[in-house]
Amino acid sequence: MPRFFINFRNANKIIEKDEIGIDVPGPKQARAAAVISAREKLAENAKGAARTPLEAVFVTDERGQKLMTLHAKHWITERASCEVESADTTDISSPGRKRRFGANS
Repeated sequence: MPRFFINFRNANKIIEKDEIGIDVPGPKQARAAAVISAREKLAENAKGAARTPLEAVFVTDERGQKLMTLHAKHWITERASCEVESADTTDISSPGRKRRFGANS
C-alpha cells in the first residue's frame, strides 16, 4: 500500500512536516485524511488563538513529491469522506494523530 505524508503550512511556511506518513490505498483516501487532519489543526489554532492560522495542507508521496495542495478556502466546508474498496478498516496515523477509516466509519 502506498505511503502518503500530510504536511501543514501557514503564511507560506511549513509549520508541521509529517515524518511518519500514512498507508492508504490511494490519493483519494490520502486527500480525505488530509482534510480531516487539517480541520483538527484548524481547531487547535482556534483554541490557542494562533496568530497565523493554518492556510493549507499538502500531501506528498514517499519520494517527497508534492501530490496535492488543499487551501483552507476549499476544504473548510467540504464534507470529508474516505472510501475503501472493502468493508475492512484501514489504520492511518500521522504525528500526533490516529484515525480509522473504512466503510463502517
